[in-house]
Amino acid sequence: MIDAGGGIRVSTVLIRRWSMYVCLCSALTESDIRLRLQGGESLAELKRRTGAGDNCGSCDAHIRRMAKRYGVACKDTRKAD
Repeated sequence: MIDAGGGIRVSTVLIRRWSMYVCLCSALTESDIRLRLQGGESLAELKRRTGAGDNCGSCDAHIRRMAKRYGVACKDTRKAD
């Protein structure tokens, strides 16, 4: 359980369940990505291990913003055209 503010305590299971999907192609939620980044994965590792950003690419900008938010270096991991 964590404190969600205003005296409300929320199960972390519910937070994961309600987490927004960031990468539909790889079925990754914000919680999935946050846990990996906070667990020490680099952006390149996260993308390599999960496949995020490899298909349609619409999640790439959001994942980069999350990485910056959690202090993870954002080298350009996109493939050259």
